[in-house]
Amino acid sequence: MACYETSEALEARGMLDAGDTGEAGDTSEARAAGEAPEARVTGEAREMLDAGEARVTGEAPLYPMLQSPSFKDYIWGGDRLATEYGKRAPRMPVAESWELSCHPDGPSEVANGPLAGMALPDALLRWPTLAAGHGRRQMPNEFPILVKLIDAKEDLSLQVHPDDAYARARENSQGKNEVWYVVDCEPGAKLALGLSQPSPPELGKGAPGRRGELLSRISDGSIMELVRFVEVRPGDCFSVRAGLLHAICSGVLIAEIQQNSNITYRVNDYGRLGADGRPRPMHLDQAADVIDAELTAANDRDGIHGHSTDDIDGCKQTLLTDWPFFRTRRLDIGNASGAGAGSGATAAAGAGGGTSAAGRAGDGAGGGTSVAGMAGDGAGSGATAAAGSSRGACLVATPDSFHSLLALSGGMAIHCDTLAEPLVLSKGDSVFIPAGMGVYTIKGAGSLLITDIL
Repeated sequence: MACYETSEALEARGMLDAGDTGEAGDTSEARAAGEAPEARVTGEAREMLDAGEARVTGEAPLYPMLQSPSFKDYIWGGDRLATEYGKRAPRMPVAESWELSCHPDGPSEVANGPLAGMALPDALLRWPTLAAGHGRRQMPNEFPILVKLIDAKEDLSLQVHPDDAYARARENSQGKNEVWYVVDCEPGAKLALGLSQPSPPELGKGAPGRRGELLSRISDGSIMELVRFVEVRPGDCFSVRAGLLHAICSGVLIAEIQQNSNITYRVNDYGRLGADGRPRPMHLDQAADVIDAELTAANDRDGIHGHSTDDIDGCKQTLLTDWPFFRTRRLDIGNASGAGAGSGATAAAGAGGGTSAAGRAGDGAGGGTSVAGMAGDGAGSGATAAAGSSRGACLVATPDSFHSLLALSGGMAIHCDTLAEPLVLSKGDSVFIPAGMGVYTIKGAGSLLITDIL
């Protein structure tokens, strides 16, 4: 079993032998009924998580927290997040699901265990060390990331985001650097990623009249003649830096990991009307301030160094982004390739013969947010191969950072000491692993994105 932490670090933390927490329990009855299995905790963890005043004054609760997302019904969105991922949004289209969010425009909620129903920012306000040891950041206002699934049925507007310096000075916000992981796409689908290089010298940094030239090209639409379009396939990954002119084009389903910001400067919306029948607002002056015509975005499909960082015991870890803001890795467990999450398969690969299909039920609260569930194969026991598999990878959530997990496929389950039963993952599930939770194991066969802070 692969363990993505050094033995010296594990030994120092007294966790060297804590990676495998035993065999799975049976969550089939709850899942077959369309309910989310409660993450039951045991021993000292249960005492620590008891309701009431102890929850406020006691230690931080340390267990894997399944997230229930917020939704956005932007006009360019589709229905795949509802039909393929079981996201129960209150309205269609389902353009975005904010899978892990402390942003006031759409916080996620804890969907399992003793904190079920609590908004994630409320949990971090009460226990700041859940995100980072010793509350070194002001939580939840300075929570570093926002994780989304984005379904583009139509082209998104051509747009740009500010960096930290500009956003804090003008918007009282973090900047917005982001990573796009292509979960699935139609053949021939594209992304708009910056300007074709070399860009016109009059648009370069320090060029006289640069801002006026940008405004002129944006206003008359000729900027579109310079935009670089890149054809994509599932598994591609691009770092979209602040200042890069960009757009997600039709037919692409993206997992986006970004700084915790909702600041977008729209440059071109192709003349379409918003839901109110009026043109959507443009932000040309701000865009001209922040566009960097010389920025590009490379495809980091095989890792930012062109190769995987680990390949141990059938588990492959690929470093996709390593920024000061956050780090994102793709973890492929068992036979998973990492690129094919868009196929819709959620069967738990491997021994046992049991298969499962994604099935969810809305929790009736929080404006139509959903809780993940998986149906059994109808054989009676309903135990999934993921829950009982001996294959997998162990990871360590140190006190320095939380882990954000986003499942690109089903067929996996999380095991740890504070769960009496494994937490089985469906495609598209998001889980918050608290800082300092220690060793946990992901068993089965599938792929997921792991994001933490350094």
